[in-house]
Amino acid sequence: MQWDSSLGLRTVAKTLRENYDLKALDFTSWTETSTARERRVALVSTGSFYRKVDQPHRFPGYNFRDIPADAHDVQTNHVSIILERTSFLQDINVALPFDWLDEAAAAVTIGLVALTHYNFNGGSALMGIEGYERYAVEVAGRLQNGGVSTVLFCPL
Repeated sequence: MQWDSSLGLRTVAKTLRENYDLKALDFTSWTETSTARERRVALVSTGSFYRKVDQPHRFPGYNFRDIPADAHDVQTNHVSIILERTSFLQDINVALPFDWLDEAAAAVTIGLVALTHYNFNGGSALMGIEGYERYAVEVAGRLQNGGVSTVLFCPL
C-alpha cells in the first residue's frame, strides 16, 4: 500500500483490514509451560520509543530499537491525532511498565526481568505490515537467545 498523507485514518485502517491477508497463527510455544515465578519477562512495544542516545524512529520505518532494562532515558516520537501522550511523557511506566516489572521480580511474582526490551515504530503499519516480518523474526530470536519465556506486548 502506498502512503498517501491525504487519506483519513479511518480510510487507511479500512484499507489495511480489507487488503491484509491474515495468516493462520502458529500457537506453538517457544518454551515449556512454567509458573510466573519461573519466567523471564520482556516488554515489546509499538510506541516509537527510543533512548536519548539513539536516533528517533523515522516514518515509515519497520526496524526496531532495543531498550536495556536499566534504561532511564526513554522517550518517544509517537504522534497521533487519537492518542493524548502527556501521561507517558510524564511517566514512561504508563506505556512501558519498567517499574512494575522490577517490582514483580523483587516480590518474586515473576522470575526475572529480561536484560533487553524491544520497540517498533507501530505507525509504519499504515504502509503495510509485511515490512516488519524480518525484524520481528530477528527480535523473536533475540528474545529466545535471552532466555525470555514471556513477552508483555505494550501497543500504542
